[in-house]
Amino acid sequence: RPRRADRTEFAPVEPPPAGAERALAAFADEGYSYRLLVGLRWPDGVRCPHCGADDPGYLATRRIWKCRASVCRRQFSVRVDTLFEDSPIALGQWLSALWLVANQCGGVSSYGLRETLGVTQKTGWLMLRRIRLALQRAPGLPAAGDETARFLHLAARVLTVTRAELALEEALTDAGRPLPNPFARRGGRARRADPAA
Repeated sequence: RPRRADRTEFAPVEPPPAGAERALAAFADEGYSYRLLVGLRWPDGVRCPHCGADDPGYLATRRIWKCRASVCRRQFSVRVDTLFEDSPIALGQWLSALWLVANQCGGVSSYGLRETLGVTQKTGWLMLRRIRLALQRAPGLPAAGDETARFLHLAARVLTVTRAELALEEALTDAGRPLPNPFARRGGRARRADPAA
């Protein structure tokens, strides 16, 4: 039987410290990352993402909530209806990637995420793709401010994008996309190897 979530259990946590090394070390603590994400997603208290009901029951052993509304009664986690949904990647790694995207002047590559977070290059690419697609749905990154402010603003923007909006943006981006290899076609004809070379 779900119990009521203790208010102190999800009290607002301190924002991540300034400096990439210290912030990434803070995100390595999954408990901290989880509480930070709960506070960012629901600053006024947890609400059911399906029906909007207040004060759901909390199942601490599984880190999920159960809606108490008689019409809903659905279970949900902090990942539901966000770009983190259906992702086996730890929340700390997602928040670290968001930090790097918000604070790297030259941008972040999938190889950079591989080196920094210890994920594969393909995983880094998929993480960056989801983040960039979410940013297309919620544009506007502040140009100034300290590292923590930029991260919190970016995370709040990304969390406003629902999973359905992200899937729609993904479909629109993939439709009509040119070939990923710019050397595959030249002038409408397939490129052939030069036998004289």
